[in-house]
Amino acid sequence: MDRDQALTELLEREQIRELATRYSIAADSRDFDSLVLLFDPEVDNGRLGKGRAATKLYYERLLGAMADGAVLHFVANHQIDFVDDTHAIGICYVRAVAGSEGRWSDIAAVYVDDYVKRDGAWFFARRKPSDLQRLTFDQPRSIGKVSLADAWAEHRQRQAQLREA
Repeated sequence: MDRDQALTELLEREQIRELATRYSIAADSRDFDSLVLLFDPEVDNGRLGKGRAATKLYYERLLGAMADGAVLHFVANHQIDFVDDTHAIGICYVRAVAGSEGRWSDIAAVYVDDYVKRDGAWFFARRKPSDLQRLTFDQPRSIGKVSLADAWAEHRQRQAQLREA
């Protein structure tokens, strides 16, 4: 592999890794509009249909039902293998802490992904989560100086300022 090929592969790996990071932040903050943009416009959502509208419906049902619940995804050990110039597969470990109504879960999971490149950008073609272990415990939820909702609001405000600049 020559230097240009190696650099291209490195940049594409980073684009794919960024999908997992952006997925975690969008899912945790229930930013469904940003979340669906990470998926291939032609993604198949099974019984819900194909496309991003079906993807949004899926996540609204899955995460929107949590009401006041909080989720924090921590992504690690992301392995990516290229199939060809426009397809790749991957796996990454996830630790998620989820809480609602004073009940908390600590979840070890794995995502098995398919990626597709369209118009120079990488997207999820499929994302399959599987819980490996889930520990649940009751403990009062305490809030620090800044809530997660406040942090997400600040982040979205900063993103809007970047777009306006």
